[in-house]
Amino acid sequence: FSRKMSAVVLATASYDHKIRFWEASKEKCTRILRYPDSQVNALSITNDKQYIAAVGHQHAKIFEVHRGEGNPVRSYDAHSGNVTAVGFQSDAKWMYTASEDKCIRIWDLRAPRCQRQYECPAGVNTVALHPNQSEIVSGDQAGNIRFWDLQSNSCSQELSPKDYDFPIEYGSDLLSSESNRQKDDSDNTTKSNTSEASSKPTPPLPPPPAGLVSTPTQPTQPAAPTSSFVPRHGGDASGDSIRSLTMASDGSVVAAVNHAGRMFTWSPAGGTVSGGSSTGYVRKTRTETNHAGYLLKCVISPDCSKVVTCSSDKTAKIWSMADHPRSISVEKTLAQHQRWVWDACFSADSAYLLTASSDNTAKLWDVNSGEVIRHYTSTMAVT
Repeated sequence: FSRKMSAVVLATASYDHKIRFWEASKEKCTRILRYPDSQVNALSITNDKQYIAAVGHQHAKIFEVHRGEGNPVRSYDAHSGNVTAVGFQSDAKWMYTASEDKCIRIWDLRAPRCQRQYECPAGVNTVALHPNQSEIVSGDQAGNIRFWDLQSNSCSQELSPKDYDFPIEYGSDLLSSESNRQKDDSDNTTKSNTSEASSKPTPPLPPPPAGLVSTPTQPTQPAAPTSSFVPRHGGDASGDSIRSLTMASDGSVVAAVNHAGRMFTWSPAGGTVSGGSSTGYVRKTRTETNHAGYLLKCVISPDCSKVVTCSSDKTAKIWSMADHPRSISVEKTLAQHQRWVWDACFSADSAYLLTASSDNTAKLWDVNSGEVIRHYTSTMAVT
């Protein structure tokens, strides 16, 4: 993303097993890549914009962005469950994936097999790479958040629901002005979401996936170096499950959302810079988002001034972080989607926001005005 619309290329994935590239200014699809194994759960593009990774059921594949015949240049099949997250190291020397098989895997892109793995007691829904490039943060279905030190190959910090899910002195349970919506509207939205959950294709996140396409058993591979961690506390997966987490580009904030509709933030206890090591993160805010449905995604903007939350209530909300760590306040509610809003992505300059929905569209928003400026239509739900 950039402010020059003519230079923007967008990528979306859909339930139709296709990845589409768009000419942003003309709402025109310029290229399609096929992902036949399953629906695509997540996408990630390298910083140099040369490669894009897509993950689905048990698979991770890397494609060339600008050329090639559409076949993956790399395929990885070591996960035994639904792959929920993917990302690249800043220089694209390695890639990380997370899965409902309770594992986080590190892949050296010069090698065909997993180089390292970290085991969790519950399925992993989300991961983020610290800007120092030496730590990974994960969130799982039991509600635990872990910081994995890639240099020591161990878990350096764990945050459980009992550690963070209670009020604090300030910044807790912030209610936005639109949270006072009428009860009838909330009830109608809840009924609509319930109907959609039964009629739409099975989503990659809540409710749990079922009936996804599997592939033939792969030959046994040598075991990768493994690190595991036993949590101090258990968690109620139905409410505490961490659906998404995001790391600020300067390492100053980690934000996460759970199944119960709460957003939490942490900051380094002793302060940090993007190239330095974190010194342990401490709780800062606990916010009731007042979405009338599941929380599915949260993303901090590149300039660290905002965070967006996406929900099954058909909306996305933009929150201001100007007063963090004292509080996080809602700025805008984006309410033009007709079904679940699965994902969001800010432009590099934080001026635009792209959202993806089960209503078969991705929408490009002007962050300042809160208005839709472009629509991108697919044949099936956009994830």
